[in-house]
Amino acid sequence: MKVAALTGCVVFGFTDWLDGYLAKKLDQRTVLGAYLDPAADKCMITALTVGLMVKDMIPLPLAALILARDAALIGCSVYLRLRDKPKDQAFFDVEHTNFVIVPSILSKVNTAMQFVLLGSTLSHYALAWPVLEQLEPLWWGTGFTTLLSGLGYLDGSGLKFFRKTSSSIKSSIAQRLKGVMPKEEDKQDKEGK
Repeated sequence: MKVAALTGCVVFGFTDWLDGYLAKKLDQRTVLGAYLDPAADKCMITALTVGLMVKDMIPLPLAALILARDAALIGCSVYLRLRDKPKDQAFFDVEHTNFVIVPSILSKVNTAMQFVLLGSTLSHYALAWPVLEQLEPLWWGTGFTTLLSGLGYLDGSGLKFFRKTSSSIKSSIAQRLKGVMPKEEDKQDKEGK
């Protein structure tokens, strides 16, 4: 069963990377994909963290930190959406939103470290490699990046707010997904119209 779990983790990690690579390479990024991809990552990380914590394979404080950070991010996102959406708008109407969560480099490093930690832990228990002593520095490093990346969202730097009409919001998000942000002068021209 441990080998099956490890295989599933490797397949998920590879297909997650391949999906992102192909979307970028083929210019197939979408607003919906920008929401679903991180959600899928968080579901996988949560499921693995809880499973490994229950089996006493990762330290409880580290598991609690990983789960608390993700719960706080999800809770804050839901709160912001409920606070800012018009009453007649569906909650998941991603074409009409006034903010988008933009992951920092540290947050991306943290997600990668979490996958490496969880995959390595599964590998340790399935294949006896790496040895437990090699996992301890990974626990500390993952805990450190989890804490710092979570704190990084507290100052609002991980959020981009829009004060525009819904069509220009959709355009801004689409441009952000393509990696092309309008120049500051263009933003001011549009806001002035």
